[in-house]
Amino acid sequence: ILLKDYLMPWLENMHSLQISDTTLTRYRGLATNYVIPALGETQLGKVSKREITSLMTSMVMEQKGARTINQTLALISAMYKSAVNNEIVETNPAKGIKKIEERSKQINPLTEFEVIKLLDAAHGTFMETRLQIAFMGLRQGEALGLRWGDIDFTNKLINVSHQSQKVKGVRKLVKLKSATSHRKVMLSDS
Repeated sequence: ILLKDYLMPWLENMHSLQISDTTLTRYRGLATNYVIPALGETQLGKVSKREITSLMTSMVMEQKGARTINQTLALISAMYKSAVNNEIVETNPAKGIKKIEERSKQINPLTEFEVIKLLDAAHGTFMETRLQIAFMGLRQGEALGLRWGDIDFTNKLINVSHQSQKVKGVRKLVKLKSATSHRKVMLSDS
């Protein structure tokens, strides 16, 4: 069986049950744009560490981000783990391949004066509310995922536990991905 003939059915019919819709969409793109063009015509059991490393190297040369490269490796590794568990292949050639180091980007936040100036400039425009939400520490999807029960007006707190996500063109309310994303945000008096 060719890699391309295993990858997409596995992704759509098996792995899709274990990952979020946004991750599935991301993995489809990685499979279509990188994995299948590089490895798709190779027999599933014949792909080597060298070929996977070569794919990663070519992505570095194409100036793809470390996160994109690491997610591509994660996709390949998960696919092979399943193939090993289902006794289709004997080994996972992606096992032991090191991820690309993801460097944190330097963040230079606005000063309090700059925030006030920006909010003043946006006053009365459609951007005013969006900026206020952002400066409260909410992402757009989190703000759209709020329900009345999430807001504690007495203690001036918002419980952030869900987000609105577009899945196949339809907005859905979904739980936040990780426990550390769940948090309480203070409401301001204004």
